[in-house]
Amino acid sequence: MGKFFLLFAALPLVDLYLLVRLGRAFGGGLPISLVLISGLLGAVLIRTAGLRVIAAWRRALAAGTPPSDSVFSGILMLLGCALFIMPGLISDALGASLMIPPVRRRLARAVGRRLFEAMQRGTLRVVEVRDPFAQQPAAPGRSIIDVEAEVIDEKTVAGESPRQLKP
Repeated sequence: MGKFFLLFAALPLVDLYLLVRLGRAFGGGLPISLVLISGLLGAVLIRTAGLRVIAAWRRALAAGTPPSDSVFSGILMLLGCALFIMPGLISDALGASLMIPPVRRRLARAVGRRLFEAMQRGTLRVVEVRDPFAQQPAAPGRSIIDVEAEVIDEKTVAGESPRQLKP
C-alpha cells in the first residue's frame, strides 16, 4: 500500500516538472493543450464506461464470487481514464497503456488471481453495504401487502351503515 501511495504522491510532481520543462522548450500553448485534450478524453471515456463497470463489479461482489477478468479489465480501464484526467505526460502514458486491450487483459488476470487468493486465505473480506432506507425483501413464501386506509365516520357517509371487517 505504501508503494501505491508513493506512486500517486510522486507522480503529479514529476508530471508537473515535465510540463514546465516542455513549456519552456516549446512555449506554454503545447502543455496546456495536451493537458486539456487528455483531460477531456479521460472524462468522456470515464462517463461512457464507468457505470457499466461499477454495476458489473457490484453484481460479482454481491454474489460472493470474485469478479471476472472482464470486470477487472473494465476497472483498469477506469483507472486509465482517471490517469488521463490527471495533468501530465507520465500519467497520460500510463493511462494510454491501460487502454490497450492485451495489456489490460494480462494485468486483469494478475489482479484477479491475487484477489482470489486473498479471498481464499481470508485476508480479503467482501461486505455488501445496503441502503438503510431501502425496502426489506419479504421472507420466502410470504408477501408484503402495503395498505392505506381512511376511517370514515358514519355521519359522513349518508345512508350507509358501518361495516366490520372479518379477520
